[in-house]
Amino acid sequence: MRALEPSRGRRFFNYFPAKEDVITQPDPQERAVWADIQARHVDTEPLWQALTATVLEGLASIEDSFVALRRIKASAPAMAATFGKGSRWISEDLRQWVERRTPAEQLPAARLQLNVVMAALMTAYEQWQPDEPFGDFIDTARRHLAAAGAGFAGPAGR
Repeated sequence: MRALEPSRGRRFFNYFPAKEDVITQPDPQERAVWADIQARHVDTEPLWQALTATVLEGLASIEDSFVALRRIKASAPAMAATFGKGSRWISEDLRQWVERRTPAEQLPAARLQLNVVMAALMTAYEQWQPDEPFGDFIDTARRHLAAAGAGFAGPAGR
């Protein structure tokens, strides 16, 4: 915390390559929690189920930072692109996880499922207002995921 003292404020940024990295770099603990969540959803679980459960559990685990980032983005629209980088690691980690758990011949369908999950989440995020409870976002995301996932529920969606 001494790095945050006014006399030492400049040193705080020495821990990051650039000032924007303070906001855009993921918290290592958050990343570890997401990895634990992914590990609980074994390769034998249908991908759509595993993906939706993982993203909903993962988002719930970062509620505080996710809400803060949403409010900051709303209050500073010109900085939205910079703040958008703050959650990019989630989709990157999910993509790597999907590719590790999916046989090569099934990767195109698996990537499609991941992209649909991300589109459903983005749609819910765009609907969610910064002053609304986080639970509203999760409920909307869950509804969008259920609607989008109906096509992946059968054997072809494994």
